[in-house]
Amino acid sequence: MGIQKLRHPQAAQIVHPAISDAVLDANSPLPQGEVKGLTTVVELADARPEIITRFLKRYDSPLKPFDEYGNKLVEIADKYNLDYRLLPAIAMQESNLCKRIPSNSFNCLGFGVTSTSTLRFESYEQAFDKAASSLKRNYVDKGLDTPEKIMSKYTPSSNGSWANSVNRWIWEMEYDNKEIGRDATQEANLVEYTPQ
Repeated sequence: MGIQKLRHPQAAQIVHPAISDAVLDANSPLPQGEVKGLTTVVELADARPEIITRFLKRYDSPLKPFDEYGNKLVEIADKYNLDYRLLPAIAMQESNLCKRIPSNSFNCLGFGVTSTSTLRFESYEQAFDKAASSLKRNYVDKGLDTPEKIMSKYTPSSNGSWANSVNRWIWEMEYDNKEIGRDATQEANLVEYTPQ
C-alpha cells in the first residue's frame, strides 16, 4: 500500500474494532433488527497533536511530557493561524528540539539570538508563543510563507542549509517517516493546513 500523505490531519479517523457482548448459538436465528458479532466504532480526532508528540518522542526532546507539548504546540499554531509543523521544525533545526539552548533561556527556536544577546523566556510555552506571534505577523502575513522565504529574514546569512533542514523536518512530520523527510527536496507550503 505504501506511505500516504494525511491530507487533513485535523479530521483523521481512528477506527477501533470491538466484539459485541452477545454470544450466539450457531443454530439460533438472529432476532430481526439485531446484528451480533464484529462491530466498528469510528471516532474523529485531531491527528496533529499525535504527529507532533511522535516527532518529539522519536528524537527524545526535553519537551516532556511529549503529549502535553504536542497539544500545546498545535494550540499555539492554531492561535496564530500557522502551520502546526513550523514551530517544531524550526526548534529541531535551531536546537535539536530544545536539547541545545542558551542557558536559562527556554529559547528553542533561536528567536532573538544574536552574537551579542539572547532573548530569554520564563517557559518553553512563552518562548513558542512569542516566536509564533512574530512569525505570523512579521513573516507569514508578509508573504514569507515557505522555509526558504522565512530564511531570507530569520537567518539571512544561511547558505540555504537552514531552509533545507526545516523542510526536512516538516516533511518528516507530514509523512511521519524519517526517510521521506531526509529525502525531501520540495519546498513546504506553510499555508497548506491553515484556514483561509
